[in-house]
Amino acid sequence: MGLKEQIQSDLVTAMKAKDSETSSALRMVKAEILNREKAGSQGTEVSDDDIMALLQSMIKRGRDAAAQFRTGDRIELAEKEESEIKVMQTYLPAEVSADEMRPVIEKIIAEVGATSPKDLGKVMGKAISELKKEGKLVEGGKVREVASELLTSSS
Repeated sequence: MGLKEQIQSDLVTAMKAKDSETSSALRMVKAEILNREKAGSQGTEVSDDDIMALLQSMIKRGRDAAAQFRTGDRIELAEKEESEIKVMQTYLPAEVSADEMRPVIEKIIAEVGATSPKDLGKVMGKAISELKKEGKLVEGGKVREVASELLTSSS
């Protein structure tokens, strides 16, 4: 069963269980998937990879919104965003930790001959593609953080 079908199935289950938090989050995800399909040429189906990228984007927007709500002292809205994020995260693979990234990035730094933070661009692309091969979720910001730290300490 593909990710789209799994989301639809879980939406039906959440609706039957009257789980409003989960069903609300899944309806939002389903709507985004349908919008993405309609935006594609001739209404093409989106792949599981496209859906995972869409979920990552939605989670990032949700985190930003939750932070804004907390800043504006709108705690109930921040908590709603955070609960929706938890639902969306269940459809993504585990995220690569900084400890798992370090050896991979160190190897790439040695391969490309990077010596300073100016070489960050050379390292980033290779690091992200290498880490994605492991089948885990890779967040570019965290890769940049670890790579910058390693390049700064080596110069």
